[in-house]
Amino acid sequence: MPVDPILAWLAFGSAETDLDTAYYFGASIWHAANPDHIVEWLAEIKETGEFAYDPAYPELLELEGGVMSRAARTASYQTALAEAKKKNAEEKAKAEAAGDPKIAARISLPGVKTVYVREAASELLEELETDLPEATSKQSALWNASETLRRAIAKGDIKAFGWRGHGPDFSDQHKPLPLRERIPDDLFAAPITITGRGLLSFALGDGGFGTPEVLWSGVLCDSFDVLKIKPIPDDDSVKVEYSLPRQEKQKPPLNGLGRPPREDWKQFHQELIRYLVVEEAAPSRTKTRRYMKEWADANMGETPPSDKSIEREIDKLVIEAVYAE
Repeated sequence: MPVDPILAWLAFGSAETDLDTAYYFGASIWHAANPDHIVEWLAEIKETGEFAYDPAYPELLELEGGVMSRAARTASYQTALAEAKKKNAEEKAKAEAAGDPKIAARISLPGVKTVYVREAASELLEELETDLPEATSKQSALWNASETLRRAIAKGDIKAFGWRGHGPDFSDQHKPLPLRERIPDDLFAAPITITGRGLLSFALGDGGFGTPEVLWSGVLCDSFDVLKIKPIPDDDSVKVEYSLPRQEKQKPPLNGLGRPPREDWKQFHQELIRYLVVEEAAPSRTKTRRYMKEWADANMGETPPSDKSIEREIDKLVIEAVYAE
């Protein structure tokens, strides 16, 4: 199990992998920003529609994707989607009547503009402010869970494995993935913090003493060991059992050796959102697909994803029903 579901299990008895959705918006950076700091950040986005960088809390930018995801689900954006779908259907009908089968290539997407970002920030802000005491309590519970895990590993009750520093370079899809090493138990007796990001070189109360160093990343522990610390209850009170994230099956390399190609769709989605936001006019489907294909060729390794995969991921993020094809 990776760190986030372990902490969720120790804190709440539910092995959640998405802390922001399960507990409160910003729970994924519980170690870096208090809920009240997240409130201030969301209030600024609500006012300006832009993501401000705060040198005191740089990890807040890790929540951008969550804000953008909510922006694509706001009532205003959904209205724009419905209008686009209606318009697309009308244009397609006219094109078919005129014998123009290429009309689908000229269908436009509604861009994720500032107004939707502000609306999303407003919704998230209201939700967080309403449950701010509970969110603060949950952040404290996650801190305590991290300390419980740290002490258990230091005692040898749980074994931890990971990659030194930031880990391997995932951009090289043909390079074999190195084996995670056993992290020395003694390290966990030091003032460090265990997070989903990795082992960080600071402890609760250190404050603003520079940027924490990532000592180890990709940290995994055996769930069997974790259950020794907090067993499964007998009363069926477990809300979410941990399961490995579902991954799309990929073809192995042609030579049958090495690790199958790894496609970093998270970075792809972030770039797609950025592209849609900065576009002054709603980009066409063809223009969006062409841009993201060029971006993938330049940023997703020697074997970038296929055009079909890129189109699928664009449709997945921008909502499949947009296209009247």
